[in-house]
Amino acid sequence: MAEEYELMPGQSPSQEQLEGKSEAQPLGERNDDGPDPGASEGESYKTKKVERPDWLPEKFYDPDEGQIRTEDLAKSYRELESKIRKSKDELKAELKAEAEGEIKAPESPDKYEIPKIDNVVEEELVEHPMLNWFREYAHKNNLSNEEFQAAVSQYVEDARERAPNVERERAKLGENAEERIGYVVNWLNRNVTDPEERALYDQATVTAEGFQSIERMIGRMGGRVPQTSTNGPVSNDLSKEEIRSLMNTDKYFKGDPATVKKVTEWFERNS
Repeated sequence: MAEEYELMPGQSPSQEQLEGKSEAQPLGERNDDGPDPGASEGESYKTKKVERPDWLPEKFYDPDEGQIRTEDLAKSYRELESKIRKSKDELKAELKAEAEGEIKAPESPDKYEIPKIDNVVEEELVEHPMLNWFREYAHKNNLSNEEFQAAVSQYVEDARERAPNVERERAKLGENAEERIGYVVNWLNRNVTDPEERALYDQATVTAEGFQSIERMIGRMGGRVPQTSTNGPVSNDLSKEEIRSLMNTDKYFKGDPATVKKVTEWFERNS
């Protein structure tokens, strides 16, 4: 196929061109070393300076060279494309997990593990009446084992802060507190055999006020609890029949201060 050549208007091909011997360039080709028609005199099209377009960030433009930093632009685009792709993948994973329902809870409520808590015996936690309920609650609400343990630990800590100070409550009972406590415990052991009822009594005796209420109950039932010391709270050491008998004595009728005080205090406590 004959080569085509670019001719000026009115110009005829030379003999060399007709014979295919011309050094002229074929149409569509340009010598890179030749001048750029749009460049100024003596300026190659390779080195032509351009102004920064408004849409191009300054970091991708070299003002000294008047050139666009195409390599930096391409690198930035690749990084952006990678981040967009990663974000889409993460979003898909989140939506999938939400749709399927991410399971954090153990396979059954009894699989929750009891946390290790300082100064707390694990067996006491296992026997706590709230534990099984909370295991069911945690499993129903898809709590992880770690979340379950954190909640149990927080519950124990709060209970410790709310619990009465044993030594302080014991001191309120006076100097013969040990004797009074021993008597009440022995009485409960003999007379209260139902476990649930006994748990209520034990809970009541945690405070000095609750303990004294148990003493008054024992007194009304005919028991003779140890008398309190003069420095401690007064407990009920007489039954109703005994206090009536005391009121029929000469000491009471003659106004003996100690006897009258005992009767008066008994009625104040049992009114």
